[in-house]
Amino acid sequence: MRPDDTPQPVEVFSHVGELALQPVTGDKVALPAAAVARVYRLAWFTTASVHPELRLEGPGVADLAKHFAGVALPAVEAGALLIRFPGGAGFSTLNKVGKVGAEPWSHVPAGTTLELATRPLEGGDETLGGPGFSRFRGTIDVVGGECIWTIRETFPRVSADVLRRALALSAAAESDDRLTLADEKEAKRVYEAFKARWAYKVYPWMKLTLTGAELRLAPGDTSVIHYVALAGFRAMFESVWPHDPEPEDEDLDGD
Repeated sequence: MRPDDTPQPVEVFSHVGELALQPVTGDKVALPAAAVARVYRLAWFTTASVHPELRLEGPGVADLAKHFAGVALPAVEAGALLIRFPGGAGFSTLNKVGKVGAEPWSHVPAGTTLELATRPLEGGDETLGGPGFSRFRGTIDVVGGECIWTIRETFPRVSADVLRRALALSAAAESDDRLTLADEKEAKRVYEAFKARWAYKVYPWMKLTLTGAELRLAPGDTSVIHYVALAGFRAMFESVWPHDPEPEDEDLDGD
C-alpha cells in the first residue's frame, strides 16, 4: 500500500465536546457492546453523512488497542482508547462498525466506560447539535461472559422507553427482507411512512406487505429494508433526533 493510500481516521469527539450529556430518564438501557452498530444506526437514520467514534476509558484500556485493529483504527490518547474509522459515510461505515464483531469486546473488563459519539461529515453546528450529532455514554458489565453496555447518558436527552423503542427498530433493520415491529400499530405507522416518502418515487419495483406486526419485502434487499426502517424512525422519533430534509430527488444509496 502506498503511503497516500493509508486509511485516515476521522475524529468525532473533538467536534462534540460542547454537546452536554444528559441522564437517560426513567431507567437505564442495556445491550451487548458488540451491537454498538445498532446505536450508531440511530444517528445514521437522521443523515447518511454521519460518522462514528468510540472511546473507552478505564484501567488497562490502552492494552486493548490490538484487539480492535483491522476494520477500525484504534489510538491511545490521554489514557483513553479511541476507536476511529476511515473517512466515509453511508453503508460503508455502518458495515465497518458492524464488522468489529464480538471478539474484541470479550477482552474489555467490567467497569470500563464506553461512549459512542457521531457527527455529520458536512454541515451542522457542533455547538447546537442537529442531524447526525449524538452521544451515548455508559459502563461495561460482563454478564455470563458477554460484554454488556449500559447506556446512562445521551445527547440529545432521551427517555429509556424511547431509546429502547428506537433500538428495537434499529435491530429489526438487521434482517434482510423484513421488519418485525413491537405491534400492529407501530408496523402500520412504519409502513405508511415509507409509502408516503419513498415507495413510489425511489423504489417503485419493490413490494412491501404488511401482515400484523411484520413488514416484508419481495424481493429481499438489505439496503431497502434499512430505508423502510429509516422512514419509520424519522416519523416516530423526529422530536428527539432531528433529521435532514428529504428533497424530492434525495439520493438514498449513500456510499
